Amino acid sequence: MNTLSRKTSNLLKKARKEKGKSLDGLSRQLKVTKSFLQQVESNDISITLDTLEKLLMALNIQQDEFLRRLINED
Repeated sequence: MNTLSRKTSNLLKKARKEKGKSLDGLSRQLKVTKSFLQQVESNDISITLDTLEKLLMALNIQQDEFLRRLINED
């Protein structure tokens, strides 16, 4: 997948870990499967902007902050 998708996946995984959330806990909170989140974090699937917004809300991350971090992600 493209660089933006890879950066998004990496940053979501990093943010989840920084917030101390497990895949199990986040999947229950979002009512999605753990497998889905694993696929997102490993960049195996693309997500919609709606899904990204839900993930950011669950991780308590402002959209503008996420985009700033995304721009600076290596």
